Amino acid sequence: MFETAGQTMDDEAMASVLAARDEDAQILGVFDAANKTDAAIDLRRLAEAIQFVGNASILGYDVRAAMVLYGKPGTPSLRASDCEQLWAKYGEALLRLELTDPKGERRLHSRACSVGRHNNYGDPEL
Repeated sequence: MFETAGQTMDDEAMASVLAARDEDAQILGVFDAANKTDAAIDLRRLAEAIQFVGNASILGYDVRAAMVLYGKPGTPSLRASDCEQLWAKYGEALLRLELTDPKGERRLHSRACSVGRHNNYGDPEL
């Protein structure tokens, strides 16, 4: 299902990750090039982790060693190239939450995630 480094994920693997987008995920192996330290990244939704890792290199992070861990033990981790591929294919769709209203009807809600650096007030740094 998931391929070795340097190869792309197949459609079945990508659909599996999309279905798991609301699970908790941990990001490891990200280096903050600006501060020359390992980046401490909080636990977040899988969709937000994919967005972060998929876009992190343009924000000054080195993600060559990054892994996104999620799901049950034994679930393959996602590498930076997987996150870039998933973000390129699904983009905003990863961030949409499926909600059920009181009538039992499904509806979608978009929950954007900011991946940049922020100051102490939560505002993006320029």
